[in-house]
Amino acid sequence: MKRQRYQRGHLWLRKGKRTKAWYLRYRGLDGASRLEILGTLAELPTRTEARKAADRVLEPVNGGRPRREPATGAMLIARYRTVELPERRSTRAAYGSLLSRHIEPRWRAVLLDEVRPADVEAWLRELPLSPKTKANLRQLLHVLFECGRRWEMATENPITLVRQSAKRSRELVRVSVSQYRALVAALIEPHRTMVLIAGCLGLRIGEILGLRWGDVDFERATMTVRRDVYQGHVDEVKTANSARILPVPATVLESLRTWRMNAHYQGSGEFVFAQDNGRPMWADTARERVLQPVALGLGLGKIGWHALRHLFASVLQVVGAEPVVAQELMGHADRRTTEGYQYGFDDRKRAATDNVAALLGPVQ
Repeated sequence: MKRQRYQRGHLWLRKGKRTKAWYLRYRGLDGASRLEILGTLAELPTRTEARKAADRVLEPVNGGRPRREPATGAMLIARYRTVELPERRSTRAAYGSLLSRHIEPRWRAVLLDEVRPADVEAWLRELPLSPKTKANLRQLLHVLFECGRRWEMATENPITLVRQSAKRSRELVRVSVSQYRALVAALIEPHRTMVLIAGCLGLRIGEILGLRWGDVDFERATMTVRRDVYQGHVDEVKTANSARILPVPATVLESLRTWRMNAHYQGSGEFVFAQDNGRPMWADTARERVLQPVALGLGLGKIGWHALRHLFASVLQVVGAEPVVAQELMGHADRRTTEGYQYGFDDRKRAATDNVAALLGPVQ
């Protein structure tokens, strides 16, 4: 017979039209759900007294099993920070920010067994954040509770039932082929070569900044993605699939060769896109001081480095790259992620609808 964990049950105050009463839901020895009315609010005026009454009801169910002390959100988060927080710097920083700024202030004092899906959904709705950030919060909470279950700090994961869409509140700025060409023509080195790599090879900006000259094989016309840079710090690549060898087109290879002849740091172990001190450039600085001002001057909107990765994925679709080829070039673990990066170009959509109209013929 499977050993049952120590139960605390779900205790709540139900407010009826005439009376308010404490209710307890728990599982009996047979595993079936039980619902018990513990008493009215007049009989049990505080949650502490209601909890004592609940423990008396649960005593026969928990007989012979070690008591599990109730765990709070603060206890779970502290243990997660100590033993589970990812090592990758960018992920660690992102998770740490979500924990400190949002999750800890709201859930630190709450008992894990008293967290309800409806409460979490209401909290997420009230946060003045983008849907994507809210979805990230929901996912991190889910991870926390899974750890809590493994450590026997929580009996279940209520976040499984929490709904939160990751749909963008703002539409992604799309870059067309002609706009990309204009952008490349307007930039000077080293940012011109960085944009060529982003658009023609689809690398993440951290992967571009992590390139060393030894990663570029000019003889075989290949580039090996081995590392990522986040806020000036060298880190491992995002996933196992992100480490990849890519064929380099002649135009990109020639641009790299020209840049190397003019770069201050040219050794095989030195960074392709380095600051004056030899350390890798900062993505935010390159975006805010160079990429966006030039793009805005061309009327492209406030684009970021990631827009060029979306462009690469979309052009792969136009040129007929097989899905598995596109996935491997992008360095994605899931093909559906690659599909989510792709969009249709306006000129091709117009050509498609014109072709459909021509095939269907004139309307009588």
